[in-house]
Amino acid sequence: MVIQMYRPTPIDIQWAKDQMQKINEGGTLAFPKAKLIYRVEHDRRRLVLTNVEQLRSSYSNGIHEQTIATFQRIGYNVTKQQAPIASNIFGVGKLIRDEDDPRRG
Repeated sequence: MVIQMYRPTPIDIQWAKDQMQKINEGGTLAFPKAKLIYRVEHDRRRLVLTNVEQLRSSYSNGIHEQTIATFQRIGYNVTKQQAPIASNIFGVGKLIRDEDDPRRG
């Protein structure tokens, strides 16, 4: 079976350009139906997915893949936010999953 990769249309590309002109540095691009939230970093020409856990949904994952394809066409990379790193008493860093983060009450 051949899987067809998403190819942004000229309308998709123009929409992406328009969004980048409207959103300020550090602003948010959101896709409410897919529950995806991206932080816009114009100075680094990238979008950072801030709620990676939403990619567990196949619908959200598909929208994320389309976002990557579309924004790459206008020179923006799309990345995922890294898990926070905590230090133990020995100063050794350890990745923390969201559900293990002690800052979440």
